[in-house]
Amino acid sequence: MTVFERRDARDELRVMSDVLHKPWTDDPLGLTRDHWQRDPHGTATVALLHDNRNRMDNLQAGVRWHHHGFSGG
Repeated sequence: MTVFERRDARDELRVMSDVLHKPWTDDPLGLTRDHWQRDPHGTATVALLHDNRNRMDNLQAGVRWHHHGFSGG
């Protein structure tokens, strides 16, 4: 995660970004609860037979700006 922050007397600025890139992720094809409890990192037999893989890419960004209100009169 990348974070950039800048502050002065009245303003606060924060910029955030995050990237996830997993080009060859094995797909467990929905383990049953019992199978998952026995082996949380396991893979269903059908996934091994068909060599299922997923490609996951995710990019997120956000900006937060806070301006402290006017004071006085």
